[in-house]
This record gives sequence, structure tokens and C-alpha cells, in this order.
Amino acid sequence: MRPLSNNTRGAFMMMAAMAGYACNDVLIKLTAQDIGLYQAILVRGGAATALLAALTLWQGQVTLPQSSRDRGLLVCRILTEIAITVLFLTALLHVPLASITAILQFTPLALTFAGVVLLGEHVSWRRYSAIGIGFIGVLFVVQPGGDTFNVYALYGFAAMLGVVLRDLLTRSMSESVSSVFVAFCTAASVTVMAALVSVTQPWTPMSQADTALLLAAAVCILIGYICSVTSIRCGDLSFVTPYRYTIMLWAMGLGWLVLKEIPDVLTVLGTLIITATGLYAIYRETVVARADENTDST
Repeated sequence: MRPLSNNTRGAFMMMAAMAGYACNDVLIKLTAQDIGLYQAILVRGGAATALLAALTLWQGQVTLPQSSRDRGLLVCRILTEIAITVLFLTALLHVPLASITAILQFTPLALTFAGVVLLGEHVSWRRYSAIGIGFIGVLFVVQPGGDTFNVYALYGFAAMLGVVLRDLLTRSMSESVSSVFVAFCTAASVTVMAALVSVTQPWTPMSQADTALLLAAAVCILIGYICSVTSIRCGDLSFVTPYRYTIMLWAMGLGWLVLKEIPDVLTVLGTLIITATGLYAIYRETVVARADENTDST
């Protein structure tokens, strides 16, 4: 059995990350209705940080990166992560969810462009076509409304650019930097941010059910952090980033099963398009990998 290529492993890691993020979003939505958003993020973040700290200690990756370049990249990534969280949550409070989601779905296209221009990655016309068709599917799913964007829509656009910068910083780190340590720093930074904001808001006593849900959310966000960092560092940005679209599949399925939200026809159609283009991209990667193997063997 042939080992998976870096791009294929990166794709599976990205899909696992999106599953973790989607499950986290549902759990946060369920608990935030009772205790408030920032309190939920703080409790979840505290648990996730503790788990990541234990994992980092177990792997012996507690120390900071050795090179000053990697330390600088890590600090910039932490600050970018905090900025993304603040910008996204601020936009979410003032812009319709469909609109802000549509803005953020430009991230894979922006990352593909950045991977080609800044990192010199090669992208064939087939991959460009798959990304473009997949994005059409995303538009069917999110169905942006006709509401006029206000100034807070720019916050969402800035958050999208922040995601692009964060992933480029992640990709630029050397392989000696532990992905688990990077995930730990991410969880800790977001938790500190939530703690600073939550002190300005009243603290709501939590039920056992809310506590259990937030602990589960901590595990889900841990999976999201680790798998997303590993994915970006494993495969080409232009290949793995379209798999961010799969978060829509998880969100729709969990919305139906957990939140009792029934998808409409356009949502189902968009889901089928996203799935088809994703499978096609994996198929093309397999064909290219086999062709390279045949060339090397001759």
C-alpha cells in the first residue's frame, strides 16, 4: 500500500480540523445562550489550554523555539490569532451571519493566491477550476443576503485577511517547532483575551450540563487547533485550504441533528458541489503522485 502524499495527509488533517471547529461552534452556541459568549470561551479555553499544556509536557516541547526567526513568527501568530478572534466576534455582533460567513469563505482563494505568489507553489488549471466550482457551492450554502454591508463588514474582511496571515506565518515556521506547542500558545492567547473581556461582564453560575458541554468543546477545539496547524505545515497551501469548505458540511449536518435546523434545496445542492470538488481534488492529487512515481522509476 502506497503511503499518503503530504498533500493528501494535509487534506485529511484539514477536514479533521474543520470537524473539530464545527463541533466546537455547536457546543459553544448551546452554552453561550445560558452563560454568555466570552464566559463560554474562557471556560472552554482554560480546559483546552490545560489539555494542550499536558500534551506539550508529555512530548517534551515546553521550551520556546530555538531560532529568533521562529520566536518572532510565533509571537506574530499569537497576536494575529487574538486579532482574528476580536475582529470576527465584533463583526458577528453587527453583521448578519450569512454575510459574515460569505466574507470568510474567500479565505481559501486568498490563501491559494498567496501560496502561488509568496511561496511559489504550482497550481494547475484543474485545481483552480475545482476551487472555483467549490466556492460556487459555498455561495449556494451560505446564500448571502442583499443587506448592505456596514462598517463592521470590514471587520469580517480584516478577520479573513488575518486568517491568511496566520496560516502564512504557520507555514513559514521551521519543522523543529512543535505543532502541539503552537496550538498551546494559540489556546492560551485566546483564553487570556476572553478572561480580560469577561471581567467586564457579570459571571453566570454554570450547570453541570453546561460544564460538560464546554469540556467537550475544549476537546473539539484542541483537535481543531492541532490538525489545522499540522495541515498547513504538511501540504501545499493551494491544495489543503479548499478543504476549509468542509466545515459547511459539518455545520449543516450538526445543525440538523443537534439544533433541528433543516437545510433547504440550495444548501443541499451546495453541499453536493463542495463534496464533489473535494473528492475530485483528492483524485487529481493521487493521479499526479502516481505519475511522479512512474517518472522516478523510469
